[in-house]
This record gives sequence, structure tokens and C-alpha cells, in this order.
Amino acid sequence: ILLQADSGIATAEDIAAEVKSLRQDSTKLLSKEDLKSIMRGKLVEALDTEQSGALHFSALEDQPTVLLVLGANGMGKTTTIG
Repeated sequence: ILLQADSGIATAEDIAAEVKSLRQDSTKLLSKEDLKSIMRGKLVEALDTEQSGALHFSALEDQPTVLLVLGANGMGKTTTIG
């Protein structure tokens, strides 16, 4: 589901690893809200510009930032950038 949502392989793997780690550390099952919270936190972390792996856009206000989005038909390009 995460890959179908265009979250990316690295982010999907990071979320899965976090859930697996929390599941191993606890005897109770994670609730739907717990999973939503983990996903929300990891997605916000992935978009945080202070993180080392985050996207950095042009700091120059008078110059546009140009992104090239590539992918096969039906891969979610328009949905992602829209």
C-alpha cells in the first residue's frame, strides 16, 4: 500500500522497520491509530528539510526550482506533483 501511494521504497521500508521494531518490543498489538501515527511521523520526517536526506529547493527567490519527474504510464506522476 505504501508503494502504491508513491511514498517511495526507502520510506516504505523505514515505516515497516519501525512497526516491526515496535511490535518486537511490545506484547500488545498495534492499533490502527498507532500505525497511522507511525506513518504520519515517518512521512513528516521524510519531508523535513532539516534532515540530511531531504529534498532541498533553490534558496534563491528569483530563480525557479525545476523538478524532472519520470515514470512509466500509470505510476502516479501527476497525482504526486498535483
